[in-house]
Amino acid sequence: STHYMDEAAQLGSHISIMVDGEVVTTGTLSRLKERYCDNYFVEVALVPEAPEEMQSRVIETFQRAGMDPEIYESFLYRFKLQVPFRKDGNNNDAALRQLADIFALLESNKDDLMIRFYSVSQMTLEQIFIDLSRKQFEGGDMTTSRRIT
Repeated sequence: STHYMDEAAQLGSHISIMVDGEVVTTGTLSRLKERYCDNYFVEVALVPEAPEEMQSRVIETFQRAGMDPEIYESFLYRFKLQVPFRKDGNNNDAALRQLADIFALLESNKDDLMIRFYSVSQMTLEQIFIDLSRKQFEGGDMTTSRRIT
């Protein structure tokens, strides 16, 4: 047993997540990601000269490309977006196409959107745990994913 999600991800062959003393899900790391990972995280850092509305322009750029990002975190000149997986299938090819589209979108608009740097990642085990914990406080069903299967 551990409280460190990185340790569980590296060493555990089977992982159970407890929230408020109750096991809410269990499985291999790949199964948990398959079940609960339903978006990409896009972290963007803007140049210090970027105007306030630049974050909104980045979001609008994603929306024009057919993606529906939500702000996950926001700080001065830096923010993280959740970009849901497209609904055009939950296979690896569709996920890879969307990932390529995100990189192409960011690269082709990097200068116009005053992006200093960016990163794109999938949910980690820790983010899955946080998402399940948040659902408990919001009164949501912790055993199902928002992902359409």
